[in-house]
Amino acid sequence: MAAATQTILIASDVHIPEHDRKAWKSFLLFAKDVSPAFVVLAGDFLELHSVSQHGAFNRELLNEDFAHGRQAIEAIKTAAPKAKLVYLEGNHETRLPRYIASKVPSFEGTLDLPTGLKLKEYGVTWVGETKQPWSRGKLDVIHGHQMGKGPKHHAMRMADLYGTPNRVVVYGHTHKPQMFSSPGLGGIKTAVGLGCMRTLQPEWLHGTNAGWAHGFAIAEVSASGRTAVYPVPVVDGYIFWRGKTYDGR
Repeated sequence: MAAATQTILIASDVHIPEHDRKAWKSFLLFAKDVSPAFVVLAGDFLELHSVSQHGAFNRELLNEDFAHGRQAIEAIKTAAPKAKLVYLEGNHETRLPRYIASKVPSFEGTLDLPTGLKLKEYGVTWVGETKQPWSRGKLDVIHGHQMGKGPKHHAMRMADLYGTPNRVVVYGHTHKPQMFSSPGLGGIKTAVGLGCMRTLQPEWLHGTNAGWAHGFAIAEVSASGRTAVYPVPVVDGYIFWRGKTYDGR
């Protein structure tokens, strides 16, 4: 009898509310169908333009960001009600504490993202940037901004910096899928970089395509910890997986 495995969906860089609606809908359809044990939001789930260096602090707009985030979390819980949700802090999430520290220090200690999103009420596990990676079996998940500015061969860099022999590290941040395996005396270190679900034509590029790709990953972790990670591309709102089509249009 085959050992039971846990299915884990890993999505990074959704950038709510600047996400691609078709890609996001297809992801939710996929999540409903595969009924994962975990859904890991691997950072930059929110855009948080309201507290970016590009805008002026506006509490009303921040509350709107929180509201959009809660709606997205509720959508995941509806699609995958049995899944445990894990939320990793990405560099966009750190916009809030960085902005407060530099612009409105009187708010320190009174305003944070887990509270604004009501993560405890939703049963979501929060993993700060210094507490990453989140691990399950031989799977490690990290947002990826910790490596600094993503180089062209970012999967190789992640394998070198955060890879562990005979484990798989999955990360986002670059919006560009990539995979690299590095053999060594202790075993093979593998890094898998994810695509995003952000719009490929953000407003600040004035209609130009950013050169990113939509996608996420599905991981299977056996009872013994053996781990396999499969990148899942999303093409124009479609997911094609094991003979099925998920249409997010």
